[in-house]
Amino acid sequence: MKITDSEYFLKNLGYDYVKNVESPLQPTRTNVKFIDIVPELETIGIELAQEYLYEHQLMALNLLREGYNVILKAGTGSGKTESWYLYFHEKAKNGTFKAIAVYPTLALANDQIKRISLYSSSAGISVTKIDALQRDEIVQKIGKYGLRKTLASANLVITNPAFLFHEIKKLLITPTECVLDLRKLNLFVIDEFDFYSPRSIALILAMIKILTKYS
Repeated sequence: MKITDSEYFLKNLGYDYVKNVESPLQPTRTNVKFIDIVPELETIGIELAQEYLYEHQLMALNLLREGYNVILKAGTGSGKTESWYLYFHEKAKNGTFKAIAVYPTLALANDQIKRISLYSSSAGISVTKIDALQRDEIVQKIGKYGLRKTLASANLVITNPAFLFHEIKKLLITPTECVLDLRKLNLFVIDEFDFYSPRSIALILAMIKILTKYS
């Protein structure tokens, strides 16, 4: 990744500026390893398996286990994705646990999707990503019935707000047109929440209200 220092440009353009560098903050670790929660990670030989959880990761896991809704705010690279994934993995590996994770765009979530897919492969957990473009491509290959079957068999569906919005709209107006089974949802995740505008946040909150009535 190429990192550009804005100070370089400000100097060259002759701007006066004040520079303040904050010391990095390292989240506190616990004495619980990822492999203690997800022993299957050992089978795929990733370094994460032997790392200790951050406090916020273990706290989120325990709260989800107790049935609470969780809002998590943490720094970049502090394992927010793993915070909810640990709970999902525990549930999905032993049954028909269903989850939807929403990202602003699938392109922005590419790194997270790769990690999630890798973790899930250790326990045979099915993960599928879907947006309007991929829906059309899949329908061309295996038809709408095949698409529904693929999504129904997935433990985790990763999508974006636009696709989910249209699916919820179909659920309310023409339920038979839905390709997502929104009536059997155990976990709903919204990642990168700070990305959204106030209008988008209002729409997402409205979608959550509808989903809680149907799932």
